[in-house]
Amino acid sequence: MVAHSLSVKCGILCPDARTMRFSDRGTTYLSKRFDRAHGRRIHYASAMTMAGKTDMEPAGYIDIISAIETLCVKPTAALDELWRRMIVNICISNVDDHLRNHGFVLNGTDWSLSPCFDVNPEPEIDHMALAIGDVTDRSLSSAMEMAEFFRITDEYAKASIRHICSVIRDNWEAEAIRMGIGHNSRERMRPAFEEAYRAV
Repeated sequence: MVAHSLSVKCGILCPDARTMRFSDRGTTYLSKRFDRAHGRRIHYASAMTMAGKTDMEPAGYIDIISAIETLCVKPTAALDELWRRMIVNICISNVDDHLRNHGFVLNGTDWSLSPCFDVNPEPEIDHMALAIGDVTDRSLSSAMEMAEFFRITDEYAKASIRHICSVIRDNWEAEAIRMGIGHNSRERMRPAFEEAYRAV
């Protein structure tokens, strides 16, 4: 839920979500389905499907970029959204950042990126499941080298990185406290957000 809240604060399209306590054993995270509306199904396909990949093949953000440019009527907005998601994923050490956890929804005849989902910070990873360019290093400098593929300028890329980093730096611990996460758990998770503290 902390990752969801941070993503929303960074301007990422996310489904409605909340936490509820059903027992004394802990809190459960609940996310509204984005592939249903008014009792009807909205067609969804994973980025893995749209990129023509399998679980065993190497994959990277370039595969999602290619799918966006092939499928989306308005790719510029989708590429900007994907860029910001990539930066958030780097800054919070999202261990579940892979092609099955990116997807597309069909609105009439137009595909668009689905809302962001399944974002899980992990303090003990130093690489990404999805390659950023030619590397899987979890670094903002690697992201900057890919800016042109997202159709954005270096100036815009740097500004958006600074904004996202500041949002995460200023809010992750406050959000964790607001959601009742104790001191020891916060300290264990602190390394997951270290990239947001590094200058670009």
